[in-house]
Amino acid sequence: MPEGPEVQIICDYLNVNLLGQSLIDHKIIDKHWWSKSKRLREMKMAKFEGVERKAKYIIWHWDYWHWVSHLAMTGGWVIRRNPTAVMRYTRARFSFSGGVELDFIDTRRWGKLEIYDDEEWEKEKERFVFGPDGMGELNADQIQHQIESRVRNTRGNIDIKPVLMEQNFIAGIGNIYASEILHICNISPFRDIRNLSEEEIEALAFAIPEVLNRAYENGGSSIKDFVHPDGSVGSAQLGHFVYGQTQCRFCNGSITKVTQKSRTTYWCQQCQK
Repeated sequence: MPEGPEVQIICDYLNVNLLGQSLIDHKIIDKHWWSKSKRLREMKMAKFEGVERKAKYIIWHWDYWHWVSHLAMTGGWVIRRNPTAVMRYTRARFSFSGGVELDFIDTRRWGKLEIYDDEEWEKEKERFVFGPDGMGELNADQIQHQIESRVRNTRGNIDIKPVLMEQNFIAGIGNIYASEILHICNISPFRDIRNLSEEEIEALAFAIPEVLNRAYENGGSSIKDFVHPDGSVGSAQLGHFVYGQTQCRFCNGSITKVTQKSRTTYWCQQCQK
C-alpha cells in the first residue's frame, strides 16, 4: 500500500534520525522471509549515509554498501521503543550505534531488501530509473510524451488507471492515489489514454503532484498497515474523495467499486466520463 508520499515520509524520518550512525548488529527474526545474514555480517559498523526515494523504492546508502527496500503492500520500517519486544509481523531488526532499534515489519512477507556493494551497485542502479516523479513538477508536455511512449507498438485498449500505476510512466503513484487523481480530473479509470483531450492532460499534470503532495503533507494514508517509523499515523485517508468511499463528495452519487487489472478501483460514474 505505501505509495510515493508514504515512502517519502519514511525516507525523511530515517535521514533525520539515523544519519551518521553505524550498523552494529542485526537479527533476522523470520528466516523464511530473508536469509542474507552473511552479507549483513560483512556490513557490521558500516556508516549510514542517508536514503533517497526512487518511485516507491527506498535506496539506502552506506559507506561501500547500498540497500534497496521495497515495502510492497504491507511493509514498513518502525523504531522499536522496547528493544526486547517482538511485534507479530517483525521480520528483521537492525541495531544502530546511537541506540536505535529499527524493525522491518511486513504482514504478508511481500516486501524486499536487496544488498549491493559499491561495484555491484554501479551495475544495478540503472534498474531504478523511472518515469517523471509525481511529487515533483509536471507539465502537459511531459505527460503527452509519456503517453506517446507508452502506446507505441501497443494494440488494443489501454485503460488509464493501470497506466498511472506504472512506475515507468509516472513514478510514485499507486492504487489509492490513481483513483483520487482520476476523480479530481473527472476522467473514467477505463478511458483509453490515447483518447485523452489536451484539457484532460493539463488536468492530470496539475492533479498528480497536487494529490501526492497533499497526502504527504497530511502524513500519508494510514489504511490498515501504514504507520510512520515513530509509530504515529497519517490522516490523508480522511480526505479521500473516492478511495474507500461510498458516496461522491462532489455530486453525492454512489461510488462504484470494481476490480480492474486485479486491483480495486473506486470511481463515480456521474463525475468521471
